[in-house]
Amino acid sequence: MNFVVLPRSGSMSIDNALLDLDSSGYFPSEVEILAWHGDKGNGFIEYNDRPRIVEQVYDATLYRDLINDWVAAAAALPASLTLAQAKQVKQGFVEAIFHNKRMLPYQHLDGWRYEATDEAIAYMTSALASGNIEAAMSSFINELNNNIFANNTTAGIVNSWSVTNYNNWAGLSIGWNYDVFGGSTAGAGIPNHGHEFNMDGPTHYIQGISQSVGSGGYQTWNVITSVVAPPSTAWRPLNSAVGQSIAANNFGSALRAIADRRTALNAVRVRKNREIADLMTMAAVIAYDTTIGW
Repeated sequence: MNFVVLPRSGSMSIDNALLDLDSSGYFPSEVEILAWHGDKGNGFIEYNDRPRIVEQVYDATLYRDLINDWVAAAAALPASLTLAQAKQVKQGFVEAIFHNKRMLPYQHLDGWRYEATDEAIAYMTSALASGNIEAAMSSFINELNNNIFANNTTAGIVNSWSVTNYNNWAGLSIGWNYDVFGGSTAGAGIPNHGHEFNMDGPTHYIQGISQSVGSGGYQTWNVITSVVAPPSTAWRPLNSAVGQSIAANNFGSALRAIADRRTALNAVRVRKNREIADLMTMAAVIAYDTTIGW
């Protein structure tokens, strides 16, 4: 919603609808113009007793009664404001309050006061994301390289173990002692030889396994995690005359807090617009308080 008030000429417009309205009781005599730009979340006052330099105003709720007076005056015209139009005006004022509150500067717990306009939020997000990505990628590459080394070392151990055991088994020989008709004879086994074996023989033994079967085992891979602290962000808060180097966790916390505030305000915005839509009379629409509960 955009509205303009001209106290000295006794008129007020909401969007393109201009009405005669006595607003002198709301402003000192030196106020020439009050204008509010809903999407920007702020407005300005121009005075007639000084150079015509506008002064910013930032609290839309101050003009609640002025909006209600305009709706009442429009509803009293011969070609009167409809109920649907009255609801649209009050919902437009809800939108103006929402944009006003969501873009107010944010005082964070770190002591710094942050601009919360859409442009500032975009810059903050970009500054925080670019720093964290660079730090995270640097850490990721280092950890990945460590894992590659560990994996290659493990492959070398496994390959060495395989070669060693192949060589061991390749040199294997088997022999035994056996008794032949009570006599003890040592020798290689002869298939289908016809000797009789005592129940207490033969005694088997294995020769040739003398080499090491290798040592060590699989090395575990490192967990890939960010071990590099994100860099600080260069930023000038509203309550600082110079740029500051703000720790990434504080900067990110401020950005999240601003986003959380917007989410909470939007919930109120949705609820109020729904409540206005459910009103059944012009009097109820005019009486509805758009400024509480934020």
